[in-house]
Amino acid sequence: PRSTLFPYTTLFRSGCSDNVLILKKPFDNIEVILLAHALSRKWLLGCQVEARMADLDLMVAERTGQLRNAHERIESEFQRRAKAQEAFRIIFQASNIGIALLDMTERYVDVNRAFEEQFELTRDQLIGKNQAELDPVSQGTMGPLHVEAARAGGVEAQEIVYDVPSGRRTGLLWVREVEIQDSRHRLCLLLDISDRKEMEQELQIGRSVV
Repeated sequence: PRSTLFPYTTLFRSGCSDNVLILKKPFDNIEVILLAHALSRKWLLGCQVEARMADLDLMVAERTGQLRNAHERIESEFQRRAKAQEAFRIIFQASNIGIALLDMTERYVDVNRAFEEQFELTRDQLIGKNQAELDPVSQGTMGPLHVEAARAGGVEAQEIVYDVPSGRRTGLLWVREVEIQDSRHRLCLLLDISDRKEMEQELQIGRSVV
């Protein structure tokens, strides 16, 4: 930078500046050179600081944009998953096929109304319990399901027979392992085919009579 030499009276009238050098007469050449270098160094450092601050501002703006984009993606994914979970919940409750969700210790996490009706048990009797923790009557009722659920999901449906207070029932059971909230679960779907089995037996009896 260019330094200007003024007498004190002129300097006070014009106001001080970082680029103004105050010297007393007679001038000392070495002192002038040293001060000029000091001012130049100060000006250079000031420019470097300003450039660094500009870089930091740019980096902060870029990071802020990246964080904003990441937040928007996370929010979008959260909303998508929330919608998917809501859709699953609606289907889960509205389905006329019995559905039960078990954790990997075979404790019931949730069951739908159709499942309650099929086994003639209430949700409160099942949720949070595994096979060993059910009452003796329920243990006998739910035993076949747990035997097949422990096999964790063959491709084909398994036919199970179970006893409820109203009589013996037959169902087709599908078991699949699913991930919910980063945890593995077993999803059990049970289709009651008792009426179909009775019809098949009646047809067989009719054919044998004929």
